[in-house]
Amino acid sequence: MKRTHALTLSLLTFSLALAALWMAPRAAAGPAPGDAPQQNRSAPRSACSVEVADVVAPASPRVCDTPEVTVTMAVTCPPVLPVHLVIAVDRSKSIADPSVSQILKEIQQSAREVIDAIDFEAHPDNRVGVVSHGFRVTVETELTSQKSRALGAVNGIKYLASDLGEDPGKAVDKARQMLEDGRGAGSPIEIILLYGDGCDPSESGCEAAAKRAAAQADARGMAVMARCFKESDRETCATSYRQMASQANFYFESSGQLPNRVKEVANQGKALKLSALTLLERLAPGLAYVAASGRPAPQVTGQDLLFTFGEALPKQTLVARYRVGRGAEGTTALRINAATTGINVVDSLNRTAGPIAVPTRELTFGPCVVDTPTATASPTPVDTPTLEPTVPPSPTASPVASATPSATATRAATPTASPTVPPTATATPATVVAYLPVAMRFVCKPSDVHADVALVIDASSSMRDVSGGMAKIDAAKAAARAFIDVLDLGDDRAAVVAFNASASVPARLSADRGALGAAIDGIGTASGTRIDLALAAAESVLGEGAPRPGTNRVVVLLTDGRTDAGTDADALRAADVLKRAGVYIYTIGLGDDIDAGFLRTVASSPATYLQAPTAAQLADIYTHQIAGTLPCPGGVFWGGEGP
Repeated sequence: MKRTHALTLSLLTFSLALAALWMAPRAAAGPAPGDAPQQNRSAPRSACSVEVADVVAPASPRVCDTPEVTVTMAVTCPPVLPVHLVIAVDRSKSIADPSVSQILKEIQQSAREVIDAIDFEAHPDNRVGVVSHGFRVTVETELTSQKSRALGAVNGIKYLASDLGEDPGKAVDKARQMLEDGRGAGSPIEIILLYGDGCDPSESGCEAAAKRAAAQADARGMAVMARCFKESDRETCATSYRQMASQANFYFESSGQLPNRVKEVANQGKALKLSALTLLERLAPGLAYVAASGRPAPQVTGQDLLFTFGEALPKQTLVARYRVGRGAEGTTALRINAATTGINVVDSLNRTAGPIAVPTRELTFGPCVVDTPTATASPTPVDTPTLEPTVPPSPTASPVASATPSATATRAATPTASPTVPPTATATPATVVAYLPVAMRFVCKPSDVHADVALVIDASSSMRDVSGGMAKIDAAKAAARAFIDVLDLGDDRAAVVAFNASASVPARLSADRGALGAAIDGIGTASGTRIDLALAAAESVLGEGAPRPGTNRVVVLLTDGRTDAGTDADALRAADVLKRAGVYIYTIGLGDDIDAGFLRTVASSPATYLQAPTAAQLADIYTHQIAGTLPCPGGVFWGGEGP
């Protein structure tokens, strides 16, 4: 079994071209007098956020390894966005003078119905503002969350004889400024609703200014709606209001559909999700991407890896994987951060967020240490003692150590005596390697350790919760894949068992790395935590076929919770069946809502129970604390006794 295979979890980001293309034509209109501060002079940022997990396991791969990088991106979108609406009412003579027209009363009735369509209870920041306009603009009320105040402002609009004409562009500019000022740090749905009969025909340049004002509001993500009254004898609906609406169905010549259309736009904030996410990894010089290793397949340009994801639901976790290699020992950065790197998102409202910067990290590549073959026991010849002429010979020669099958026995050198020069046998010491074939049956090298492993993974609904920056089920999958990568598949085999209210076997014992990875990726979640059924399924899988000599059978059980009520005893009985069959059981408790005492009892020994306070620690537990300590056949570890 390989012992130093690396799993690296990392993240880089990049800028999103789709968002830039969408925004470019809208930004062309340029600034208007009295624009809001720079931070609010654009469309609201997406309210969706991305939490990134970056884990390396192990931290120091070998130069002969190609560590896998796994990037997890947990998407979160709020369940509802606030609605900010500004109603702009024409109070010019042709609309508001009761001696000329009754249109103002109709406008006030329609505006009240629109305000009624706003659910002020759905979000505490739902607000409505009201302005009236002729040639001048008057703020009847700033944005308010008090429905009664907004209704009172509408009801209080009156004809001003001193302000006869109409300039709708000024009204839209004022409404836009109010919305920009009201954003704060939020991302509300923003609507401008304009009532009137169009530009004053006598006002040169009014229509161009009005269209420019509407375009600026639209470029900032605001929906501009217009209700034009063609019954007015001074109407210019077709050349002004119709041109100001953000889209064709936002222009109205009757009031009946207005409340529903406003409600439709407001409800867009109740189903927010991501429509696109992109991830750019820029590898540091000296690192090389392993061809065809990326999932999903990235666009590769030099050191840049561009991953593209489509629609993502709120609370969904997206995962990108790939491998890297390095041809020399030493420490290097994994990624290079630059202005063009980052995670960028576009949501279902075409709002963007990013780039989201990710801290860099370093990787240290060590030497590629390989196992050396164990020498077979064979005697080693010893030096023949050198005889020197000295005093008359002694009756016996000095002993010299020699190699024999025994660890202590020696062979004595027999000197040859000279009849003329009486010698004394003086042995020159020799270094002798003594091999102990009997003792070697009780120890083994890491490369001798082979196993059939059942990876038993909790797939209960609580595993969808985020821990340590990633969903627990995604962390479990990444750690399981890392474990598969350190197995010497062929000599080792693995199976995958998933459990919730029932147990399933996505993959039976196999040495097919791709099939095992696909089985892990395909695990879904549901309610329930039946550890007893999971252990029974593991026992069935490991019992298939004839036992392989010299191969351990191992269960690695991961759970983030407690067993379903009344099933503890069943789980302990299932664990006992495995232990009596010689199966080693490791248990991992994820998080703090676990029964540590119960999991220690299920494990083969207290030493084979492990706890991961957060999901980010799982990969290290699988690849180091478990894969690095699997028992040798017969239960003896390299360098010590097994569990």
